Amino acid sequence: MPVLHITTSGFVEKTVDVPETGCTIGRAWDNVITFNDEDVSAYHAALYCDGGGFFIEDRNSTNGTYLNHIKINRSPVQGGDVISICRNTIRFESFCAKEGADDENVAKVLTEADRHLMHGRWDSAESAVQKALLMEQGNSQALQLQDRIARKKNMYRKLESLVVPGKKDTLSIVGPDDFVSLNAAPFEIRFHISRDAHLIKEIFKTLKRAYDLVGRHLEVYPERVEVEVYTSQEELQGVTGLNGCAAPDWAAGMCDEKIRINTDDDTLREPQFLYLMLTHEYVHYAVRHMTGGKCPLWLEEGIAQVETQNAPAGTEELLQRALDNDAFLPLEILQHDFSALEYAELIDFAYVEAYSIVTFLLQRYSWSGIRAVLGAFGSGEEVPGALGRVHLSCEELEQAWKEWLPHHCCR
Repeated sequence: MPVLHITTSGFVEKTVDVPETGCTIGRAWDNVITFNDEDVSAYHAALYCDGGGFFIEDRNSTNGTYLNHIKINRSPVQGGDVISICRNTIRFESFCAKEGADDENVAKVLTEADRHLMHGRWDSAESAVQKALLMEQGNSQALQLQDRIARKKNMYRKLESLVVPGKKDTLSIVGPDDFVSLNAAPFEIRFHISRDAHLIKEIFKTLKRAYDLVGRHLEVYPERVEVEVYTSQEELQGVTGLNGCAAPDWAAGMCDEKIRINTDDDTLREPQFLYLMLTHEYVHYAVRHMTGGKCPLWLEEGIAQVETQNAPAGTEELLQRALDNDAFLPLEILQHDFSALEYAELIDFAYVEAYSIVTFLLQRYSWSGIRAVLGAFGSGEEVPGALGRVHLSCEELEQAWKEWLPHHCCR
């Protein structure tokens, strides 16, 4: 693997191996290579492998990244190239092959250690590093990992005054040594300490926007909103499965007594997805808080889609087809879990119908009408009594919506 010779501010020198996945460079503590230099940006640059070769890329830093004294945005690097970041230099050396089964075994152990470190399982990472050092004393990559683990543990100790350790009985993958809470009323956001600080900040900002938006429309402001942030779909499904209702494969978020979201790379690939997912799940949380969990799912799901302005795919086409064939799903079968419907096509149409009916209710009765209906559910009324707040029965609502449809939503 490549080797980097690092000179920090002109006088501290060290040598590190580059992981096959590359490395990040910057002032922030969670970079692979860190510089304690105020002129270096928090996440300044990244060195990564692409198509069998290594590249250096500037990450919108303040003072730029230079390769052989030339400012670059992204450039391939070769043996002997010098990367300059403010007063710090990194000399890139070409691959140093390691031969023999022992070296291969060390590499596997260090890969395991790195995986534990990524998920905040520091004790397991330390054990793997110690095993690697017993196999090859003085291994530079193992020593580098050892240093990163120590820095992360030290950072956790600094955060103890700001965060609350997670409950030990949550789940083994969400251990008390790495699952912490950011308490900023009304939100309690629990996350792995290994997650990027910028991501957690964006989650908080998005939740605050959703809280204000939904508060204006529904006049509901929960005093406490619990959020758990996971690192993979498997973790989300594992946690929700403990409650007897595992999140489906396609769902990146879920709301039961908490808002639970998956933030792996696939989930966050689209910039707007975090906003759509968090706002959608927060609406579920707010409506259940307002109604004591008594709101029928068609109304709750419809409000969530309208608040995110995220109509289901193919809405107009599906509604036109339903009108042409006079084939709609009765509201009484849309009061509970849509996934109980027999066919995927029916499930898709359930979301379309929920979105369209709530759009109709809003246009005719505005948010004050929606609030009146939700308030009735919160007071313990059933569907007939709640819809009576806008002077409709269930049958009258369906009929009025069908009469409205051709003029507002379809070709």
